[in-house]
Amino acid sequence: MNDEYLLEIGAKQLKTGTLIVIIFSILVFSSQLSFPPLTSGKDGYKKYIKTTSEIRAECSYSDYEIWAHEDNFLDTLAAAPLAQLINSKILLKLVVLPSGEYDKDAASRMINNLSKIPDCILDKLLISGEKIKLIKGILTDEPEYAYLKGVIPRGYEGTGMTWDDLSGLGGYPNVVVKIGYSEQTEGTINLELHETGHAVDCVFNYMSKNDSFHKIWREEVFNLFSDASIFDYVNKYADEYFAESFVMYFYNCELKEKLKEKAPSTYELISELASSFAPFPQGWKY
Repeated sequence: MNDEYLLEIGAKQLKTGTLIVIIFSILVFSSQLSFPPLTSGKDGYKKYIKTTSEIRAECSYSDYEIWAHEDNFLDTLAAAPLAQLINSKILLKLVVLPSGEYDKDAASRMINNLSKIPDCILDKLLISGEKIKLIKGILTDEPEYAYLKGVIPRGYEGTGMTWDDLSGLGGYPNVVVKIGYSEQTEGTINLELHETGHAVDCVFNYMSKNDSFHKIWREEVFNLFSDASIFDYVNKYADEYFAESFVMYFYNCELKEKLKEKAPSTYELISELASSFAPFPQGWKY
């Protein structure tokens, strides 16, 4: 073969090899692309929402332990069809149930209430490392809250009660609620939703401490809760106002409409949280 022919063959091989490398690179790059899903905004437009990886970045304090407790979960649902109770597989990974005997009907009703919370909120709780523990014993027997034994909760001064006597606790690292104490317990309309509301407040960077929320709270708390036994509590603590408003939004249609009518800015805030993975409502600054 002459040198000219060899050069021609070499050039063709180089072009072919380059093309293969380019195609391979495109395939690899495209497989790693992650486009955020689209959701319909309240005005009918489309907007981007946060991806799971972005949410993980926001929750850098968490070790992202994803806990699944399916082993004994399905056994608790004998009282009602699974499809009626669970709207999300995420809830299966969030809920922790006790071992041994407990009131399965009451636990099922609590799970039914929790299933009213949309996936976008449940997913953020899951990624942040939160669990929702339904227990049959004492709150302070749970290892993460043992340090509260004998401690008087805020608002309970002079009552003789401590955290050992209460039925629910929310926030970080976990929500803990006693089975069978859902309704009208310690002033709240619904215990499991109220305590989960505290956890939601937590994973959204303690929204209730924000000046924007404080303005809403001060403007709407009296109109919403002036005739409620819990008024003094929610009027004194912004996070309790958020948690109980969270209950009203998700518990039933009647309470949701009351929230919308009497506290429209609070209603709008929770609607924003329930409609996307946005870390905070639009226009808020932290």
